[in-house]
Amino acid sequence: MKKVLVSSMLLAASASVNAQNVGINATGAAPVTSAALDVDIANKGILIPRVSLTTTAAFAPLTGTATVSLLVYNSATAGIAPNNVTPGYYYWNGTAWVRLVSSGTSWELLGNAGTVSGTNFLGTTDNVALDFRTNNTLRQRIFSTGETSFNSPTFISGDVLASYAAGANDAISGYATGSGTGGSFQNTGTGDALSVRISGTTAGAAGIRISNLGAGPVRGLEVLNTSGTTGTNISSTHSSTTTGRAGSFHNSSVTNTDVALVTQNSGEGRVINAQNVLTTSVSTVGFFLQASTGTTLPAFVNAASVWGQSAGVRSGVFVSSSTNAATAALLGTTSTTGNFNGVGVFGSFSPSATNGYGVIGQGNFFGVFANGNTGASGTKSFHIDHPLDPENKYLNHYSMESPEVLNMYRGNVVADTAGVASVQLPAYFAAINRNISYVLTPIGGSASVYVLTEVDPSGVFTIAGANAGQKISWYVYAERNDAYLRTHPESRQVETIKDSDDKGFYLSPEAFGMPAEKGVFERFKVRPEEMKPVQMETPGALEK
Repeated sequence: MKKVLVSSMLLAASASVNAQNVGINATGAAPVTSAALDVDIANKGILIPRVSLTTTAAFAPLTGTATVSLLVYNSATAGIAPNNVTPGYYYWNGTAWVRLVSSGTSWELLGNAGTVSGTNFLGTTDNVALDFRTNNTLRQRIFSTGETSFNSPTFISGDVLASYAAGANDAISGYATGSGTGGSFQNTGTGDALSVRISGTTAGAAGIRISNLGAGPVRGLEVLNTSGTTGTNISSTHSSTTTGRAGSFHNSSVTNTDVALVTQNSGEGRVINAQNVLTTSVSTVGFFLQASTGTTLPAFVNAASVWGQSAGVRSGVFVSSSTNAATAALLGTTSTTGNFNGVGVFGSFSPSATNGYGVIGQGNFFGVFANGNTGASGTKSFHIDHPLDPENKYLNHYSMESPEVLNMYRGNVVADTAGVASVQLPAYFAAINRNISYVLTPIGGSASVYVLTEVDPSGVFTIAGANAGQKISWYVYAERNDAYLRTHPESRQVETIKDSDDKGFYLSPEAFGMPAEKGVFERFKVRPEEMKPVQMETPGALEK
């Protein structure tokens, strides 16, 4: 029977058989010498054996020797990913079946046509990440759970998109040449639309760096809240227990009209709301502003940490602790490396009339306290509502001036039957005074009153020469000599030489017919006209 079948096959087509190759055709032509089998029939094909594979990992249901390059057509859909099989051509690579990808199901290097959205896709159907490489180096990975990372095989838990950069490169750079934005982030839930983390230790590293390279009045950063709600445009939080800043603004320009931060409020809200809530005794500040002129700049460069008009800066501190926590709503500190004057806080008000306040201090303990010397080129007075017409008038009383640092004590005492009276001064009198002077005045009649004994270590002195039962009014003047004056004896100096920075300048230039620019403190002012190069937005402009 086998012989009959072979004979029938040979009769169906002309065959040429050489020593090492076979040709099958209708003309009897010899086979191509480089082919082991040369089939040349215009209307027929080669039928590859059809089998039902169960998995790519098993040679069965085929039997015999599992030879590399063995080709079959699988007609079954079976198995579990990643070893599942679907209908198509498979070849044995020595350890597993490998599917031949047919045209129409592969992505071509020159592009694809006829794809169907939702049906055709580039990706995986198993729980394996998808990698993209250039120069055989991982550039992007899309994880099976949806997270995407650039230049890293891992991602931080909770991130949907993570980008990593080495050296001085930018992790993300957004660039726009038109009226659009370099990047846009939106959050409709409770998470962060954009979260930037810094884990490096190199000084100067920035999570977000915004550079304005335009020549015109363009903005490096614009933050807009148009929701009409109480949302926060920018929220900055520093939660570390080590030294750090929630926000930092730096101006490296040497032009004295440039500023690190310009804010504007055209409504009733706050331009900057800096809040510091203390629950421990650690000294912290809610908002820290600093300006530095540098050692190479002129000594009189105008440097302002804060510049504001009409309540430009308002700061408050709330302490929710019973501990004695040190707090400062506004802390001004000046530190200089040269021998010239600096100002920690400078308050100036220049109205068209003669009223106005440079600095107002109010407190239940001290409204204003100077931990050191105080000075005034004008009068020193109390200024109160007039007790007889408080609605329409003020009442002023002025302090006395003296070339000495004096303390004054006063009182009245009644002499005994011998015309003698003792005066008890405070127990601390001898500890803070020296060079005592006495003034005695008899009341109700003349008397030759005099100091019988001067102040003793207990603070007592004795008056004699009065009439029996006569009232004596007394004053004691003493030169102040407490620990501060003993530590700072220069505070007693009456005439002093102006230092090199103050020479040629005046505390009250107008009193000597000099222009305001010759004022000692004018150098510390930041005048409105000096801020003109910084274009403030007109009301409503930010909403365009």
